Parts: sequence; structure tokens; C-alpha cells
Amino acid sequence: MKLINAIAFYIIWFGCIAYGDNFLPYVVLLLALHFYFIEQPKTELYLVFVIALAGIFIDSLLTSFNVLNFEFFKSESQFRLPFLNLPLWLMALWFAFAATVNHSLAFLKQYFWLRIFTGLIAIPLSYFAGYQLDAVQFSFSVLITLCVLSFTWVVFMALVFPYLITATSNSVHQPINKVE
Repeated sequence: MKLINAIAFYIIWFGCIAYGDNFLPYVVLLLALHFYFIEQPKTELYLVFVIALAGIFIDSLLTSFNVLNFEFFKSESQFRLPFLNLPLWLMALWFAFAATVNHSLAFLKQYFWLRIFTGLIAIPLSYFAGYQLDAVQFSFSVLITLCVLSFTWVVFMALVFPYLITATSNSVHQPINKVE
């Protein structure tokens, strides 16, 4: 199940990067399948919602401070919520990422140093890949932007992520595959 969860996330990541809002029906379908196969979908939804909102909030701040730039999407047929200033596909991507936290990324809950590595290297590399594929523009140099992203996400993964997991752990349990 963890492998399927990881594959589904990467399908969503590439689909959102390549097709933007046009890929949203597939995101909804894959997330619906995710919740179908979860033993306790309501508690899983709570965790996904909390993690996704945290990611959306941080990306909104990064956009507001002009670290990330999605202005070029305004000319395309991409829907945006004005107060968040983020494309809808990016918000959907956060929900997909959050659906991995209790599954393919469950190991992050146990290992502090892996959370540090994820925040310092892996998450900024994801933004860099999006930059290389023209899904986002950096307002500063690539080096400055990656440093800001690394600092932001290492703090999040070291301090905020464990708090969010703990705050939701009273109601969220490891999933059981209904198919087995």
C-alpha cells in the first residue's frame, strides 16, 4: 500500500506540474481512491486537511513575500483564490502530499534527521524541479530562493510537522488496507 501511495503522489505531482488545473479531476479521483482504501477515512481526512492547510499557508506566505511567483498563470485558464494567490493545482498538490504522511512518508514521524534532510534538501529540490519544468518562477536567484526554501522547510519539518502529527495522532491511526 505504501508503494501505491507513493506512486499515486508522483502521478499527481507530475500531472499538476505538466497540466495545471486541467489535471484536477484526476487528483480528486486518486484522493477519493485513497480515502476509499483507508480503514478510518474521517480521521485520515483530518490529518490530510491539517497538513495540507499548513503547506498552503506556507506557500501563500512565500508567494506574498515574492519568493515564489505564479503570476504567469494569470494569463492562462488557471483558477486562483485571490486571498491565497496560489494556483488551485498547487493547493491540490498539498492535499496529495498530505495523503502520504501516514503512509509512504510515515517514516518521517520517527526519524528527526530524516525530517531535517527532507526540509533542507528534498522539499526545495521539488520546488527546483517545478522551476525547471516552468510550473513556478523564482523572483530571486535560484541559490537565494533555494536557501530561503531550505530554511523555511527545515524549520517546518523540525518544529511544526511533529506538532501537527502529535496534535492529530489522537484520532489518526495507521491505515489498514481493505483489499487484503
